[in-house]
Amino acid sequence: MPRVNTKSKVAESSEDLDGAAPTSAISALEQSDNSKQLLSRIKSEDAGNSLTEVDSHVTILENTCSALVKENVTIRAKLDNLENHARRNNIRVIGIPKRLEGPRPTSFMESLLLDVFGSDSFTKPLAIDYAHRSLAPMPKQHQPARPMIVRLHRFQTRERIFQLA
Repeated sequence: MPRVNTKSKVAESSEDLDGAAPTSAISALEQSDNSKQLLSRIKSEDAGNSLTEVDSHVTILENTCSALVKENVTIRAKLDNLENHARRNNIRVIGIPKRLEGPRPTSFMESLLLDVFGSDSFTKPLAIDYAHRSLAPMPKQHQPARPMIVRLHRFQTRERIFQLA
């Protein structure tokens, strides 16, 4: 294989590219070093400006985050209040055997409460919104049945049942 002079090939290729001597390539490198220094100065000035912009954005985000935390606390308090009001008319009846309520637990609980306390115990008709077994897992064969949850339409009815019980 013939030996090729790489220096002359590099010089020829640089002349082909620029149409100038290799010394112009060196001066181009020097200019690029100057431009790199200038660019680094510009970048450092931009970095200072960028840091102040980033700092202002972080401050805005921190303020927004703290406002959202306060709003979240307020919303959670309202949610707790609503959940407590929703449970306010509920009663829990324990000791009813499994599947005694049949397919209509609401009508079963209404007739049970009227039988136990008497229909003359209530000034207004007994209104039950819904009734169901608690959401606990199904008990085994010899364990007690799950309690019944009964949602009464009026708070006064609930209070009257507690007085009578």
